[in-house]
Amino acid sequence: MLSKICKKRTICGTPLDNYDRFRQSQGGRNRGLALLLVLLFVVLLSAIIVEFAYEMRIEATISRNHIDHMLAQIAAKSAVATGMSLLRQDLDNLDGASGGTFDALTDVWATGVPYEEINGAVMRCTVSDEYGKLNVNALFRDGRGEPNPAVEAALRKLFELRGCPFDPVDAIMDWIDSDDEPRQNGGESEYYSSLGVPYSCKNAPLDSIEELLLIRGITPEVFFGDPLADPPQLPLTELLTVFGPGDGTLNANTASEELLYIVGEASGRTGLAQLIVQARQETPFQTEDDLVARGIVERRQGGRPAQGAPPEISFGVAGRVYRIHGDGYSHNASVRIEAYVSRNPRGGGNVLRILDWRIVE
Repeated sequence: MLSKICKKRTICGTPLDNYDRFRQSQGGRNRGLALLLVLLFVVLLSAIIVEFAYEMRIEATISRNHIDHMLAQIAAKSAVATGMSLLRQDLDNLDGASGGTFDALTDVWATGVPYEEINGAVMRCTVSDEYGKLNVNALFRDGRGEPNPAVEAALRKLFELRGCPFDPVDAIMDWIDSDDEPRQNGGESEYYSSLGVPYSCKNAPLDSIEELLLIRGITPEVFFGDPLADPPQLPLTELLTVFGPGDGTLNANTASEELLYIVGEASGRTGLAQLIVQARQETPFQTEDDLVARGIVERRQGGRPAQGAPPEISFGVAGRVYRIHGDGYSHNASVRIEAYVSRNPRGGGNVLRILDWRIVE
């Protein structure tokens, strides 16, 4: 009788065997939901860990790059200091082979420092004589007054030999002179204010050679030259300067062969470049009388050229201003410091003076 009652007993209207199956099914569902939640938590936790690891890697890379940049900058500064030390060392070497009386490519400063390890980085130093380049500001003898026909002729020949479709010399002269009257191929503020990005004509001497890129007709192709040309064209930074002598005098010992060729062609002296290069390779020019004795410069009566003769660039044998390129390298970071330094040939306490300092990264 009792067994019959148990068989018929129900819980909430569900037979006992159906209730057991119901509990088993509910338990399976709960376990599946718990497993799903665990998997979702693992996925989220993995994503957080991956994101954290990625950010840490980025932070480490940024920190490493910052350290490399700092080391490269320190190496570049050290390279500039080394260049200044070489200039001072050359000045103190008064043995007749160098010193302050003349400057040549055989001097100690001209060799620079190819590559040298310093503080876990690498530095390189190169020094060039700005007096071996043609001073653009010497287009006018006193800055913005009387034109200098010799410098003007040399500049026109330079752009002609480079095949420039537009002669920018008039525009350069308009940029430097103090008036607002444009020359035939020049440009004053009226022209520059009509450009897409307007600006005014400076009407003052150039402060840097890169300022030429603001002047009408000086395109990047003209400014940077063509290294694949025959012969290769140097950038204008290697031919022209704003720190040279006010009358455009060139140091015959350090001027590039390309610039000497241009100057020779402008003055009608074909073969001048070859003559100077061969002569200075044998022995650097030590005095201006040496230039006369070796046929580079003709001695003129009264200091003036013969009537009707083409204007000629004057030549000297010494420099006064030098460009120092200090390069620093550390892994993928590189820094260049470009310093222009004036040197007093008489020596003394302030023998070296920095005229300009730029950081190029």
